[in-house]
Amino acid sequence: MTNDIFKARERAFESVYFARIDAERIEAIRREREARAELERLASATGIGEHDVLERLLALGITSMHVEALSHAPLVAVAWANGDLEPGEKKTALETLAADGVEEDSPSFALFSSWLEKPPGDDFLQVWSEYIRAVFQELEPAAREAVRKNLIQRAEKIAHAAGGVAGIGSVSKKERGVLGEIVAALAVD
Repeated sequence: MTNDIFKARERAFESVYFARIDAERIEAIRREREARAELERLASATGIGEHDVLERLLALGITSMHVEALSHAPLVAVAWANGDLEPGEKKTALETLAADGVEEDSPSFALFSSWLEKPPGDDFLQVWSEYIRAVFQELEPAAREAVRKNLIQRAEKIAHAAGGVAGIGSVSKKERGVLGEIVAALAVD
């Protein structure tokens, strides 16, 4: 009788253990399916087919709902170039986002705003560069040139937003360096 109680208890523990293992496996499969689905949605939203670029975007927290924020990433890079964000830079960046029709309650606006609160990681501009190069491969030359001019103009506007004294020193050496990186990324033909 005592032996039956122990065997029943042993089977109950085994059932609980294997149920937990099964639940963990099911959850891992669900997460993998969702990651693949998001990768496909991001590929569709960006027009990028390069798996490694898409993976790097996802690693930065950029999903298919954040593509509008990603297209404005150079503004953030210039704004943080000096290591701090000036109020004029933040204001100009948010005004640019709004002028482009990005709604304040959208995931893109929330992500962009978070980049203005805390500087993105060190590889932020590099990942954006990979993104824009992949996008440029899909665009006609005239469209590439229009995007290039627009992004450079906007990035320069952010650099000038910090001020300076009587227009002198309004763009720092570090900001010029980041502007140079943006121009280089946009030079893909």
